[in-house]
Amino acid sequence: MAGAVGEARGSGWTWRPVAQDPLLARAFHSCTELRGRFYLVGGLLAGGAREPSSETVVFDPAGGQAVRVAARGGPRRSHHDAAPVGGRWLCVVGGWDGSHRSATVTALDTDRGVWEAWTAGSGSCPLAGLSSHTCTRISDRELRVAGREGGTRTQRRYGSIYTLRLEAQPPRRGAGGRSLALRGGRLGRVAPLGHCDRFGHGPRCVGGVDRRLRQLPPRRPQ
Repeated sequence: MAGAVGEARGSGWTWRPVAQDPLLARAFHSCTELRGRFYLVGGLLAGGAREPSSETVVFDPAGGQAVRVAARGGPRRSHHDAAPVGGRWLCVVGGWDGSHRSATVTALDTDRGVWEAWTAGSGSCPLAGLSSHTCTRISDRELRVAGREGGTRTQRRYGSIYTLRLEAQPPRRGAGGRSLALRGGRLGRVAPLGHCDRFGHGPRCVGGVDRRLRQLPPRRPQ
């Protein structure tokens, strides 16, 4: 893991290593900041690997230490994305589980140290299989999902933009998972692969390639 230091000069930033640990060695994973720590979920742990990992690692930059999260039942995923919700949950959306493109939403409750399966609430639009998409936090309990979409086995030739909103209050101890409102569906016609999203003065889809592997310029989803 590396970080940029100083100011951009000439051709770019000056980078220096901030951590070197075998637990951080992975690809096609997600890395999400929550409460000052970085959570790495899943990914492929070796070159040529086909089965994604279900491991979650948390890196504390203050102490420079990476440790495995003890919570069991984490999602086996690669090519997924994750985002913080409510300052408490690490929400993992879609991704490849080794045989299918996932259409599920799973969350790590960092207060209780358990994984939860979140389900679509009444009236929500169906979430398609997703891989190499983005999941961007746009408010404390709201996420925006955009990018490569398909069935659980086949790839469609379009992408939808979804809004995921956590509607339910935290359940009582021992209760089931939470309910999500999935809104939007085809709010836009973007289907990029390997892009990134930013939410500042409105959502923007930056770069990536389309289904013909053409490089895309930055754009604002309509």
